Amino acid sequence: MWLLLAMFFDGRMGVTACPSKLLWHIPCPSCGTTRALLLILKGGILEGISLNPNSIIAVVYLAVFPFLLLTDAIFQVHSVYDLYLFVNKVLSVRWVFVFILMFEFAVWIHNVWSGL
Repeated sequence: MWLLLAMFFDGRMGVTACPSKLLWHIPCPSCGTTRALLLILKGGILEGISLNPNSIIAVVYLAVFPFLLLTDAIFQVHSVYDLYLFVNKVLSVRWVFVFILMFEFAVWIHNVWSGL
């Protein structure tokens, strides 16, 4: 919904939804993801990824999840739940979890450094 509103206002809503930025004036790792998604949807793939690398995850999620929901509804299967179980299993592996934490820390440093 937030992405649709941002698209309607062309990314100029003037609203900050990030609690970290509102309270402490420090961007969180996901700051800029909506703007990055808008850039990617308009064809600026590299610009979107450079604005916030988390946009890669969001694009994959937005591309795959509706099809999983549709598959579940039509064929009465549990693909969304199966995906949840798979992600839970992968995240329970310590080195994967540590890698994701390091990635998010790097994204956070990137966001602070670039002044998002």
